[in-house]
Amino acid sequence: MDVYDDLNTYPLYVSIIIFVILGPIFEELIFRGFILKGMFKGHLLLGLIVSSILFGLIHGPASFGEFTIYLALGLIFGGLYLITNRIEIAMICHGLNNLVHIVIFLAFYN
Repeated sequence: MDVYDDLNTYPLYVSIIIFVILGPIFEELIFRGFILKGMFKGHLLLGLIVSSILFGLIHGPASFGEFTIYLALGLIFGGLYLITNRIEIAMICHGLNNLVHIVIFLAFYN
């Protein structure tokens, strides 16, 4: 799914609800909550790596560079969750990251 096409298709408030609120909540629950701390309980470093790789792949990168960016974001969000033990922190950071992308798109590419 091309997010930028969706930003031109949906009203802005719908895009914000989907990409800044709901997407980060569900993705963090799946990748950090279920995979990282659920499936890899007792092996958190391995869980961090696996969940971050899956996070990178699920975003459908078109190149290795794009995959690397998503992988790094997965490591950051996962690391925040492990350090704070609060999934809300990862959700908020994820949502803010997506919001920054929306603002950049609206400011420069719309």
